[in-house]
Parts: sequence; structure tokens; C-alpha cells
Amino acid sequence: MSQPTLHFCHANGFPASSYQVLFDHLRDSYHIDFIDRLGHHPDYPVNNNWTNLRDELIGKLERQYTQAVIGVGHSLGGAVTFMAALKRPDLFRAVVLLDVPLLSHLEAWIVRISKQLNLIDYLTPAKQTLGRRTQWASRKEAVEYFRHKPLFRHFDQRCLVDYVENGTVATEKGVTLAFDADTEIDIFRTIPHNLPWRYRYLKVPAGVIAGQHSNVIKPYQMKRMVNTMGLLGDSVRGGHMFPFEHPKETAEHLRRLIDRLLQQRQAA
Repeated sequence: MSQPTLHFCHANGFPASSYQVLFDHLRDSYHIDFIDRLGHHPDYPVNNNWTNLRDELIGKLERQYTQAVIGVGHSLGGAVTFMAALKRPDLFRAVVLLDVPLLSHLEAWIVRISKQLNLIDYLTPAKQTLGRRTQWASRKEAVEYFRHKPLFRHFDQRCLVDYVENGTVATEKGVTLAFDADTEIDIFRTIPHNLPWRYRYLKVPAGVIAGQHSNVIKPYQMKRMVNTMGLLGDSVRGGHMFPFEHPKETAEHLRRLIDRLLQQRQAA
């Protein structure tokens, strides 16, 4: 019997291939597939509310699969997967969001106004991304550089090395980030503000796993997603980057949550 397909979508700035340690803990249960870098395909440039990124995922699943997949996404990737499931529920057996806050109507309105007033950089990590370093003399130097950055400080060492190995490309001067910095900033600046009005149309079993010390998904947002929207909820120790900080534990929680969602689908 063939394994079910788990299609993974990555966080902004982190190519999907840099999640190899997490994938290694899941491969005994699933066939793993992904789009390595959302927003880099010329047919699907970044646009407002990420509808092109959503359509990039839908197009890939339409072309490649005849059966529905299990959609899993971290941060940006979770939101894009959720959006794709809203538009094309037939493509998904279940959806799991890793540290993705689904905004309320008020929060979405604040995002919309912030975009209009050119203040969105203060609500997202776009401001910190501006002017970031993108080149190093070697991958070894890059690993040492990122090791001391707050976002990477708690990474499992294997995940940090994977990020540098799979998230950089060789150049004449050394290595440079594979994820285009301008694209990363554009993604932050075009965060969706139009989703709350569509949540009720979700027809796919969905769940959310939050980092217990995340600074992205707040406890009240998690509570709303579980109690009001009906998502199955779970949490893993670590912050927003918990798939890189605790990959084995993340895989264990993810596998259990997927099993619950598939049982829920079967019972419906």
C-alpha cells in the first residue's frame, strides 16, 4: 500500500528543502513533497493577499496528483495551504497549520489599514529583513553567522546546517541566500487581510500546532481557532521556529494530529 502524500509549504525565507531533519522523521509514514521556494516562479509573482502563491500551490497539486494530499505548512506556508484548501477543498484530505495565526476581522482590518498607510513594515518582520546580510565567504562562515542570531539561536544543530546547505547557493565570492531577499520582503508586505470573511467556507478537516513560546501566534488566537473555528489544536515546546528547534517532537505531534484529522474526515 502506497504512503499518503504530505505536501509541505515553508515559512518565509526558509526553502522547504531546509526542513530535511523534520522530513526524515516523517518519511516512514508519508511521501514528502514540497515547493522549494514560494514566490520565485515567474508565473506566480508575489501579489497582494498572496493569491498568486495560493494558485502556485493549487497548480502544482493539479498537475502532479490525482488524489488529495495532506497539506502542512509552517507560517507563510500554512496560510497559503489554508487558502488553497478554501478555494480547492478537493485537493486536500486534511490541513495542518504550524504556528499560523488566523486573524480576526479586527486584526485583518488593522493589517489592511497598515498596508494603505505604508506602515505594514512595523507589523511584520519586513523592517528587520531590510538590509540583511545575504553573502558569506563559505557555508561554514554562514553557519557561524546564523548560530548567534536570535531567530536561529535555539535551532537543532542539524537543522541549522541544513538551512545553510539548502538555503544558500555557491557564487564566485562564496555563498549567497537562495531565497531572494526582495521577494521575502514583498511577502511580508502583502500579508492577507481578506481571509476572515471566508473561514466559514472551509470544508477540509484542519488543525493547528503552536509553539509554546511563540511570539507569532498568541494564546487568544489559538483559543479562537480551536473553540470558535473548530480546528483541532496542539502545541510543541519552542518558539515560532519549533520545526527547526524540535524536529523529532514536531514530527510526533504532527503525525498524531494528522491521524485525528483523517479519523474526523472518515466519520463525517
